[in-house]
Amino acid sequence: MTLEATNASARPSSSLPAHGAALGSADLLAVFAALRESEVKYRAPFESMDEGFCVVEVLFDDARRAVDYRFVEANPAFEQQSELGLAISRDLARGMGGDLTVESTPGVGSTFTLTLPRA
Repeated sequence: MTLEATNASARPSSSLPAHGAALGSADLLAVFAALRESEVKYRAPFESMDEGFCVVEVLFDDARRAVDYRFVEANPAFEQQSELGLAISRDLARGMGGDLTVESTPGVGSTFTLTLPRA
């Protein structure tokens, strides 16, 4: 399998390897190129639509009752319309073992503090 560069992205010149086949470095490059092409193709409409859209993960307790939820992904329209960009960012920070907090003073402004553990 060979790759050819087109518009700063690699594109496989033949089909991807069969499911379950061992992948060599050229095959991996082809897979990553296909993923990038797919991401670009489907990300643009998602990011540019006027309607708010999000993906939510529902969290369950041991008895399988819904106890919480978290935003997995949201487009810019959803973040702007719902003002949940901070909540999504805080979920990301907490997922990395940290936190994101905000302190606001009316008429003065807001201070955002991102705390992450050392690597």
